[in-house]
Amino acid sequence: MLEFRSDDPFPLVVDCSYEEQKSHAAQVDDWLGIQTETIENQLKRRLSLSGSPHTDDVAPREFWVGKSVQTFSTPYTELREIVEILAPQQGQMVFDLGAGYGRLAHVLARHFPEVWFKGYELVPERQREAQRAIDFAKLEKAQVILGDASTLDFTRDPADFYFMYDFGSRRDVEMCVENLKNAARNKSTVVVARGGRSRDIIEKSHAWLAQVVRPVHRDHYSIYRSS
Repeated sequence: MLEFRSDDPFPLVVDCSYEEQKSHAAQVDDWLGIQTETIENQLKRRLSLSGSPHTDDVAPREFWVGKSVQTFSTPYTELREIVEILAPQQGQMVFDLGAGYGRLAHVLARHFPEVWFKGYELVPERQREAQRAIDFAKLEKAQVILGDASTLDFTRDPADFYFMYDFGSRRDVEMCVENLKNAARNKSTVVVARGGRSRDIIEKSHAWLAQVVRPVHRDHYSIYRSS
């Protein structure tokens, strides 16, 4: 049984079911004071009234509204596993594309405190709550910005590592990977892709990520390197 411990909130675990990891993540959210249920209920009410959780939305998008936070968010234990594999160095930058409630910022701050974190989240309520929790925890090297990950120009603002989940529609993810390809011409790129959509797009259409360096594949995520 995976039990929450405040002295080790983001543990490395083995032989633990995914359901246990999700249950543990909910406890960590409560411990950090991230008000996920309140925000998601607000978004569901807006969706029922307008058909979109985003007031300025004009095209079909995927926001994961109406689904459990534990369904679309990565467990803290899995994030810890990933960052231990990546082993980012002092001063390096991590981008979280579709950051949700900014869980990754807290894992990095505890275990890799000299690494910078920047998250992008399109849903304003999630972005505000993520940043509020970051400010409350005084994570000086972390921020979550309101922004559309599918339209970012990574050639102007590159990172060392990119976490990319199924944050939007297939078109959104395709645009994002194409923008990453442009940035990879000038800088070696490491992409953590989580979810079937993101990995399918990379495997089928982006040999520069999927076939240059052998990826690391796990049940829920893959780690790709451009060179």
